Amino acid sequence: MAVSINMPKLGLQMHSGLITEWYVKEGDKVEIGMPVFAIETDKLVTDVEATATGIVLKIVAQAGEEIEITKPCCYVGEEGEALRLEETQSPAPVKISEKQPVSITPLAKKMAKEYNVDYTNIKGSGAGGRIQKEDILAFLDERKSEPEIECIEKRKPEVAEYRPVSAMRKTIGKRLAESKREIPHVYFQNEVDATQLLHAKKIFSDRALLKNGNKLTINHIILKCTAFVLAEFRDINARLADDRIAYFPHVNLGMAVSVQNGLLVPVIRNAEEKSLLEISKEAFELAKKARDGKLMPEEYEDGTFTVSNLGAAGIDGFQAIINPPEAGILAIGAIKEKPAVIDGQIVIRPMMTLTGSFDHRLIDGETAAKFMARISEVLEEVAWLAL
Repeated sequence: MAVSINMPKLGLQMHSGLITEWYVKEGDKVEIGMPVFAIETDKLVTDVEATATGIVLKIVAQAGEEIEITKPCCYVGEEGEALRLEETQSPAPVKISEKQPVSITPLAKKMAKEYNVDYTNIKGSGAGGRIQKEDILAFLDERKSEPEIECIEKRKPEVAEYRPVSAMRKTIGKRLAESKREIPHVYFQNEVDATQLLHAKKIFSDRALLKNGNKLTINHIILKCTAFVLAEFRDINARLADDRIAYFPHVNLGMAVSVQNGLLVPVIRNAEEKSLLEISKEAFELAKKARDGKLMPEEYEDGTFTVSNLGAAGIDGFQAIINPPEAGILAIGAIKEKPAVIDGQIVIRPMMTLTGSFDHRLIDGETAAKFMARISEVLEEVAWLAL
């Protein structure tokens, strides 16, 4: 015997539902729990599942129709099974009356409330007389000439300004979407006492200015420390190449640089072999080239790991997206004074949050955790930089 699949009652205030899409057609086979059609109410959009296994014998309510709850929308039975005459008749679409809730989309309802519009007398242009955003806007347009609604007219939503997406922004979006889609990111976070970092900056700032003519920054020291640690962790300084893992003998360290139209990542090659002052000079020059739009391809290609620092923006911490095909990226937050426990005593120390993002396809959690512990240790004890 044929079984009807009815419009469900999904809430105490639900009286009807709008069928927005059918996933099956007459003659298709369905099984219990299989989505059959989609419905929309004032509260939600959801799928209606089959309550029986069999063949879709008859669809009696079409997409765009608003159907009362418990009314049949289709019939499922055995192939070739005949339906009674009353079963083949489509249920009457819901008629909007004063006693029934007015059918209106959630966005249109929100706009009506915002502009103090009584929508009960507005004729909807949507399926089944459903009031849509355009109906509310049309109603507001009709009232423009009336002086008493001048305040409402001023509150009409402004037209957005549209600008073309730059080629750089398209490339950035494509690469980041590819990274999040294809790379299973795993994240590790540590807080670092930056007392020694700040001390090292004071010590080396004058030397950098005297030798290189540039200002040494906290980020330059972090780049040096990262290169030093990456040389110890070949599993991190790697990338996945089809069905093989490529391990690199040198650290080509990328540094994220914000530019006018997006983000560039110039690369410091063989960074593990360079001193702090050498890295500081090269990082300063590469960042300037990036902002001036003068980077050459060899200055931003073949990176093996990246450091992204938003400390200057005051960000406590963040999870950076891996720059493919690299296997990891280190995100640096701002240095802020926070309570810390030192030798059993609570003291105020300059603390900095590090967040590592790693490609879990080739980097295990234990390896990533050891790397984060080591980089934290090195940043907190930077006396070795003087060597």
